[in-house]
Amino acid sequence: MPEEESIQARQERLASIPRACEACKLRRIRCDRNHPCSSCQSAGIACQKPTPRREHQPKNNKINQLEEHVRRLETRIVALESQSQSHTPLNPSALTPAHVNDVQRAQSVPNDANRSELAEPYEGSSSFTVQSLDAHQIAYSRAAKAQSTGHPKDIPTTLQALLNLTASQLETQYTKFASSSSTGNKPEISLIPVEIVVAVIREIKRRKPTFLYSWVLDDTSLIETLCRSLYFPTEPLTVGHLTSTYGILYFIGKEFLLTQSSLCNEFDLHAFTRTCEDNFDIGLKTHDILAQPSFHSILGLTLGVIKTYNQAKSFTCSMLLSSAITHCQLLGYHRESTYTKRHGTERKNARRLFWTLYVFERTTSLLFGRPLKLHDFDIDTKYPETSANPGAKPWDESFIAFIKLAKLQGQAYQRFYSVEGASQPLTAKMEHVEDLAVTFEQWKSDLDSIPSGAADHAQILNLSRAHWELIYLSTKTLLLRAPSIGTVRAEISPSCFDTARKSLQSCLECFVSYQEHGVVRETEFANSFLLFTSFAPFIIIFIHAITTLNANDVILLEKIANLLEQVQDASQEIKRMHRICSTFSSLASSFVEVSISGSGFESRPEDGLQPLNETPWHTFANSDFFQDLLGEDLLDTPMDLSHLDL
Repeated sequence: MPEEESIQARQERLASIPRACEACKLRRIRCDRNHPCSSCQSAGIACQKPTPRREHQPKNNKINQLEEHVRRLETRIVALESQSQSHTPLNPSALTPAHVNDVQRAQSVPNDANRSELAEPYEGSSSFTVQSLDAHQIAYSRAAKAQSTGHPKDIPTTLQALLNLTASQLETQYTKFASSSSTGNKPEISLIPVEIVVAVIREIKRRKPTFLYSWVLDDTSLIETLCRSLYFPTEPLTVGHLTSTYGILYFIGKEFLLTQSSLCNEFDLHAFTRTCEDNFDIGLKTHDILAQPSFHSILGLTLGVIKTYNQAKSFTCSMLLSSAITHCQLLGYHRESTYTKRHGTERKNARRLFWTLYVFERTTSLLFGRPLKLHDFDIDTKYPETSANPGAKPWDESFIAFIKLAKLQGQAYQRFYSVEGASQPLTAKMEHVEDLAVTFEQWKSDLDSIPSGAADHAQILNLSRAHWELIYLSTKTLLLRAPSIGTVRAEISPSCFDTARKSLQSCLECFVSYQEHGVVRETEFANSFLLFTSFAPFIIIFIHAITTLNANDVILLEKIANLLEQVQDASQEIKRMHRICSTFSSLASSFVEVSISGSGFESRPEDGLQPLNETPWHTFANSDFFQDLLGEDLLDTPMDLSHLDL
C-alpha cells in the first residue's frame, strides 16, 4: 500500500506545477502554461506570468490569542453584570482599552427595555387618573376632618393603598406587540396558502361579515384587489399594502372563528388568523408604514388602532392614531377638494377611513384629556355616503351619528378640559354646559330614531344600542361634571349624579346583554367597552357616597367592582382598574359604616351637594398628617394610571 502523501509534500508538489498566465485566467480560456503562452501570442497581447503564491505561514500563537480573547470577554461580562446589579456607572478602568469605547457608547443609549420608562404619557383633567386623584383628595379631606372623633384605622390604610394604585405603572412588556418578529424596513412575512384566501374571499362575497359593516371598511372589492396583488403582483408591494391586507384578513379570521363559520371545518382558521396577526404586527412595527403616507399605510395604521384598542393598549393605540392622522393631513383627507381627484370607490374608502380616525381621536382625547390634532375649523370633508341598500343603510346612519357625537366630545374637551376652557369663569362654564347638554339629548333622540329592523346582522346592531347608551351616559356625565373641576371638586349637581347613576346601571346591563348573546368575548368587552368608556360616573358615585353616606351608592359601587373582578384577567389595565375601583368601593363602605356607628362623619343633603371648602392639594402634600398617612416616598411618586404600549 503506497504511503499517504503529507500536506506539506502535497503543497510542495503543487507549487512546482506551472500555472496559467494572468491573461488566460481573466479571459477564462485554456493556457499551455508556457511563457509566453500560445493563446496570448495568437491574440497579440502581453503574456503576464502568474502571481507567485504566498507562502503559508502558520500562526504560532493562535491558542494564546484565543485565550487572551476569552479573558477579555470574561472581564467585560463581569463588569457589565456588576453594573446591572448596582445600577451605577461602569468604571472604564475595569475593562481593557479595546472595549472602553463600546461600553461607554452602550451606557449613553438606553435599551428598549428601559426606553418606555423615560417618558410617561400625559393625562388631563377629564381622564380617570386625574378624576381618581380628585376623589382621593375629597376622601382625604373628609377623613382628616373626622380625625378628632376617631375614624377607623382602615381608612388611612385604604387611602394610602389607593394613592399607591393610582400612581402605579404597567409592566414594560405589556406596552409591546405580542409577536417578536423582525422590525426591519423589509418585513419577513409568512405567506398564507392561496386556497384559504380564495375561500375567505368567496365567503365574504357570499355573506358580508359584521366587520365589513363597520366604520373603517365596507368594500368587498377592495379586499379582493388587495389579495390579488399580494399573490400576483405586477409591481413591488409596499409595506402599507402588506400590512393593510393582513390586518383585514386577521379581523375577518377572528370573526369567522367567533361565529363558527363553515370554513372552520375546511381549514385551520386558528393557524390562519395567527399567521395574519403575526404578519400584521410585523408591518405595524416597520419604519416604512410610519414614514410613507399613502392610502394603504393609513388603512394599515387604522386597523392597528382598532387592534390595540381591543387589546387595551392605549399608549400604542394613541401612537398609531397620531401617525395615521398625520398621514391624513399630509394627503389632504381633511379637505373636500382632495376627494374630487379620486374615483368613486377610492373616494368612498378614503372618506370612511378619515372619519373613522376622527371618531377615535375625539374619543381618546376626552378619555385621556389630551389635545386634538384634527380641528373642526379646518375640516370640510363631507360625511360618508349612506348606502341605498336597506341592509347597510342603518349601519351607515349609525356611523354618521357617531361622527356627530365625536364632534360633541371634541367641543366638550375644548370648552371645559383644555387649558383655555378650564380657565373660564364658572358662570360661563354653566352656560356652555346647558347648551351642550341640550345638543347631547337631541343627538340621543336622533340615534334612537334610526330603524334597525331591516338591517343586515340586525341582532348585533340592536345589541350595540346598549353600548351606545353607555357611551352617551358616560360622556354626558363628563360634560355635567365639567363645571365642578377646579376649586370646587366635591360639588355635584343632581343631574350629574342622576346621569352617573344611570351610566353605571347601563354598564351592568350592557355587560349582561353581551354576555348572554356571546357575540363579543368578555375580554374584548372589558378592553374595548369598559376601558374606552369614561369611568367618571364611578368617581361621581363614590364622591356622592362618602359625602351623603348613602348605602345604595356603596351597593352600586360594589356591583361595578364585582363586574371588573369577573373580567380582570382580560388585560393589565383591567386588572388595575379592578384594584382601584375595589379600593374606592371599600373606602366608601368604610365611610358609611362609620356613619352608621354614629361616629366620625356628617352626611350632607343629596339634592345638590355643596362644596366641601377643601384645602388645596399642595397644602395636603405639605401637611404632617398627610406625610404620616402616605409616606414621603409616595408623595414624590409620578401619578400615572395607564402607561401603555406596543
